[in-house]
Formats: sequence, structure tokens, C-alpha cells
Amino acid sequence: MPRELSRYEPTLIDGTFVQGSLTRSEVESEPDESADAIGDLLDDAERIVEEAEPDVLRELDRDGGRRKWWQRKKRGGSDDGGDWHLSNR
Repeated sequence: MPRELSRYEPTLIDGTFVQGSLTRSEVESEPDESADAIGDLLDDAERIVEEAEPDVLRELDRDGGRRKWWQRKKRGGSDDGGDWHLSNR
């Protein structure tokens, strides 16, 4: 304990720690739309995604499976074909 601080108490809490409340926030009310209208909206969203899927897959195939600059080059495998390797250091 530091001598210059008479009321010093060690703590494990970080100084950036922010204390929150334990009260629950209010839950938003149910939408005013009917269940059918919400279902139609979700169906439209699903249709949009399904229509975009072939274009996205075509674009991915166009890349030809090339490795991106951030992907590391894999080392060559061992003679026995196992995945476990000893360090060469």
C-alpha cells in the first residue's frame, strides 16, 4: 500500500469499467401490421435473396478460386500424408 495515500484500497476493477443498471428496458410494442402482411414482407425478402444468389455464385466462380492476398500460403504436406508436422527450426 502506498504511504502517501492514506485511504488507498487495491481493486481489481479496470478504470474504464462502466457500471450499468439492472433495470430492464421496455420492450417495443407489437407491429400494427397483420400477420399476413408480415409474412408477405418476409416472402419478398426471401425472393430477393434467392434471385441474387445465382449472380453472387457466378461472381465467386469468376474469381477462379484464387487465393486472396490475405490468405496464407499453405506449407507442403509431409511424406506420410499426415496433417501434423514438426517444426523445422
